[in-house]
Amino acid sequence: ILIRLYEQNGGDKGSIVSPMYPFPYPKDLTFTTIIYTTQSQEIVLRLEFHEFFLRYGDYVNISYSDTNQWEVYYWYDEPSYTFGYSNTTYITLHSDGKGDDKYGRYSIEYQAILTCSVDGISNGCHVPDREKHLYGESLMVICDQGYYISTNYTNSTCQEDGSWEPDIPECV
Repeated sequence: ILIRLYEQNGGDKGSIVSPMYPFPYPKDLTFTTIIYTTQSQEIVLRLEFHEFFLRYGDYVNISYSDTNQWEVYYWYDEPSYTFGYSNTTYITLHSDGKGDDKYGRYSIEYQAILTCSVDGISNGCHVPDREKHLYGESLMVICDQGYYISTNYTNSTCQEDGSWEPDIPECV
């Protein structure tokens, strides 16, 4: 199954369910759902697990195309949510045909969230200290000793178009 995210400003959301949901999925099955966007701006895909009842021996693999990030959830796991930093996400169910027929279903909610990048702050740092920030999130610039902020503000907020408002201050 292919799910394309169309919203230009993020916010796409929906549900991914196992085959034949709410009934148990068939045994001896490999089933892949691909969620992708053609946007140039990177998104974060938030996956929230509402039901996760796999058969003994079965697992769900979640991988992200442009990173080495991947996760595997087995029949004994009780996942709540996860984030993936990628414009293409693969969610694959692997069923080996064993296990009790009363199990075998999942429901996962997804939501695309836009991001803004920070390349680094010369002569300082930013808090929180990470490369990608979610739309609506703010950061604060802190200058190294002997340097000062070039503006009358220290905070900047990630915008829908991937820019920062106001511009991220510099340490001079």
